[in-house]
Parts: sequence; structure tokens; C-alpha cells
Amino acid sequence: MFLLHIEEFAEREILHAAEWYEDRSHGLGLRFTAEVRVLLGLIEQSPLRFPKVEGSVRRAHLRRFPYSLLYYVLADRIVVIACYHDARDPEPFIETRT
Repeated sequence: MFLLHIEEFAEREILHAAEWYEDRSHGLGLRFTAEVRVLLGLIEQSPLRFPKVEGSVRRAHLRRFPYSLLYYVLADRIVVIACYHDARDPEPFIETRT
């Protein structure tokens, strides 16, 4: 079992997206964060299941929202480095990690 670590930047991006959705429709922000939690659980259960996008960085897409999580796997932990809208270029998040 791996220890899951979410970097501060990724946590802020998750909260920002949840607030944005909640401002649009009551309860939608909660649905967004629930889906993030489900995806984090899948990553934790099987960290190698999602494809690498560059170097050791992997990307996992949310099912119902146009967002992805970027993460990498170390010997004993999984590090989530970003939560970003799929319309954005993930390269700036990856460049600092490869």
C-alpha cells in the first residue's frame, strides 16, 4: 500500500474548481470533490493503471468533469502534483517534476 500525498498546489486547485462549480449550481462542488476522492482511491489502489504523460508523471481523468490529476509514484508513496482543467496545457505542471 502506498501513502497518498497531495501537494498544496494540487489541493488549492481542487478547492478552487469545487468552489467554481458550487457557485454555478448548489451541490455541484460537492459532486466534483466526491469524484476527485473516487479517482484518488483508484489511483491509490492501482497507481500504475493510468498512463504516463511525460517521464514518470501520470494523468488520471475525472469521469464527469473536464479535469485531470497529475501524479507520480515513488517507492513508498504517490504524489499528486496538480488538478487541472483539460483545456489547459499540463506541461507547466510537469516541467517542474521531470
